[in-house]
Amino acid sequence: MLDNKKALCLRLLADNVKSLADGVTSYMTNLKNVTAERERIGTELDLATKIQASMLPNIFPPFPERTEFDIYATMTPAKEVGGMDGMRYKDYELTLEKGDVLFLYTDGVAEATNAANELFGTDRLLAVLNNSSTSDPKTLLENVKSAVDEFVGEAEQFDDLTMLSITMR
Repeated sequence: MLDNKKALCLRLLADNVKSLADGVTSYMTNLKNVTAERERIGTELDLATKIQASMLPNIFPPFPERTEFDIYATMTPAKEVGGMDGMRYKDYELTLEKGDVLFLYTDGVAEATNAANELFGTDRLLAVLNNSSTSDPKTLLENVKSAVDEFVGEAEQFDDLTMLSITMR
């Protein structure tokens, strides 16, 4: 009888050890997959940031010999990779005249979200732009960034905040 109890205990112990080993193996496989996915996402995010940053001027003034306009750009990189598959874009042409200001921005500006899950939105953005007493591109972008930062408070943001402004002189 004692040998049967020992055998049963050993079988139970062996089964538990196998179950533990299988669990560790499964955990390690999952950890490896999650780590690989995070590395892939990190690489994509880094590449996307570099591509986006390469499209913006980063030395100001970027064209010192050109006095007919002033340009400034800023970018706060995204924390997640997103995309707009199937998004269609329209080509536009416009003529800017002396005193005109062109403000370009990515969706992360209008879609900045506060702790109550409210969007900054285009109405707030337009209010900041329309209430700005300057046409200086750098100051204009600083005003918008400040308004977005004040609106979102401590709420974490995941999309980029990229803005570019051109003022015709």
